[in-house]
Amino acid sequence: MAAATISLLVMLSLVGFVHGWPYFPLWYTHVLINNTIPGEFLTIHCNYHADDRGVHVIAPSEQYKFQFKPNVWGTTKFSCSFGWSDVSHHFNIYVQSRDYDNCDKNCKWLIKSEGPCYIKSDDFCDLYQWD
Repeated sequence: MAAATISLLVMLSLVGFVHGWPYFPLWYTHVLINNTIPGEFLTIHCNYHADDRGVHVIAPSEQYKFQFKPNVWGTTKFSCSFGWSDVSHHFNIYVQSRDYDNCDKNCKWLIKSEGPCYIKSDDFCDLYQWD
């Protein structure tokens, strides 16, 4: 019985090593947030449960980035608040069930006044509504 259990664990480890998911995420996911609001400093605060990334102020055309390892349950979700002038919004900048397969380790976002825009390619982004 012990040999079968060890063999199963070794096989799962090898599958997780080769595929990286869903068994054991081996790499970090990077979230890059670019401020594209003309002439406005963007205040951002992101967190996932106790993993609080703090408050950051991003100048126009500048970026904020952070990294993390998605959890094995597929439930990682980073929520962020965004503010400039007298405007305040919220958006889930990373939702594992939505973003894991799309991001390929790098989730790039443009923050626009009308909403966050996920960068799919050099010349296209997918605009989301604020939460």
